[in-house]
Amino acid sequence: MKDLLKIAGFIALAVIAWMQFKEQRSAKTWPSVTATVTRSEVQSRTKPRDNDKQWETLEGRTVYEANVGYRYEIDGVQYNGNRIKVNSSSYASRSTAEQVLAEYPVGKSVTAYYNPEEPGASVLKR
Repeated sequence: MKDLLKIAGFIALAVIAWMQFKEQRSAKTWPSVTATVTRSEVQSRTKPRDNDKQWETLEGRTVYEANVGYRYEIDGVQYNGNRIKVNSSSYASRSTAEQVLAEYPVGKSVTAYYNPEEPGASVLKR
């Protein structure tokens, strides 16, 4: 049963990775829009300890997320974004997350790239 769960977990991770890869490729062609940074903060979280030896190296480790919020408008409709890039913005050190966020102080005008088929989906870096 454990092996079956591991296989299912691997398949789920592979599907997620494939979807992110496709979105990342697609994002390279997304149009740009001016956005305003509304939030810029580092949040930390710790990987809980469990019995899964596959993830043992992450147990009890704190990761730091560069969380940014921004607002933009497309065709008169306001949207809120929160992704710097397609993939996660998690880092092993607080200082690295802070360096990333230094580019995005609250109130700054930045360029965002949005999915023309789903304008609520956006990133700041492609």
